[in-house]
Amino acid sequence: MSAPTTPTTATSTADGAAGSGPVLDARRVTMRFGGLVAVNEVSLTVDDREIVGLIGPNGAGKTTFFNCLTGLYIPTSGDVIYRGSQLPAKSHRVTQAGIARTFQNIRLFPNMTVLENVQVGRHSRMKEGMLSAILRGPGYRRAETESRDHAQELLDFVGLSRVAGGLARNLPYGDQRRLEIARALASDPGLLLLDEPTAGMNPQETRQTQELVLKIREQGLSIVVISTTCGSSSTSATGWPCWYRAANSSRACRPWSRPTSGLSPHTSGPRPRTGKPLVTSRHRPPGASTYRPTPPATRPAIPAPRERRSSDRHAGG
Repeated sequence: MSAPTTPTTATSTADGAAGSGPVLDARRVTMRFGGLVAVNEVSLTVDDREIVGLIGPNGAGKTTFFNCLTGLYIPTSGDVIYRGSQLPAKSHRVTQAGIARTFQNIRLFPNMTVLENVQVGRHSRMKEGMLSAILRGPGYRRAETESRDHAQELLDFVGLSRVAGGLARNLPYGDQRRLEIARALASDPGLLLLDEPTAGMNPQETRQTQELVLKIREQGLSIVVISTTCGSSSTSATGWPCWYRAANSSRACRPWSRPTSGLSPHTSGPRPRTGKPLVTSRHRPPGASTYRPTPPATRPAIPAPRERRSSDRHAGG
């Protein structure tokens, strides 16, 4: 096993007054799947009105760490504390506590309108029950009106009010990402978790998303952003300074055990520091390709095609 990874602070950009304590305090969170250690004793604190970037390569366990924070996974060990209280291991109760998130892959309701998608995110804050929804009494109608008005305000905030009545599946990719953020904001969170919000975007869409994240922070929220690289927020990429505090994610530890049978041995112990499995002529993980192209000098010569004679033509006819 590799040694525990301690998050490192790169640049702090929390503006405004800080609260009395951290908004989020994750302590030595570990997640194991059998013999696979996906998250290895990661500790992370997020202060009030702070943007924190969780940076690591693909497969480092960043999304798994988010799943542990939001109750989708129950950590093998460690504590997740939000505003001084231990978070329950249920995703809907985590949302009610004040944590909302988006996903790496877009998870909208494609056949619902843009406005209805945002209203779905408001469900955790509505008090009406099933009976009230069936009878559709005055309280239900009042709650639906308030939910619709709040959703419309959020669409104005993210710049999607013009397409409120359109289907979510008809939105461009960048607008679908912003719609997911609006739906997460509908639950009135105090902490927003964004899983690679600019993945697949062009430079203009990336800049718009960054501006939206800064606007959200100005409303008093704390934000954690997953990214595979700091390039999306670096000066060379956008002309801005690095706009979040970076905390390195724990690298996924996949122990390669030496097989009792097989074609070749492979490495024993955790993955190398480069994040890539060690592949050499003598040390190769299972499933690695053994194909090597033949050098041109040793390839057999291709015989020239034989000319077809008249006797061959009569024999075939």
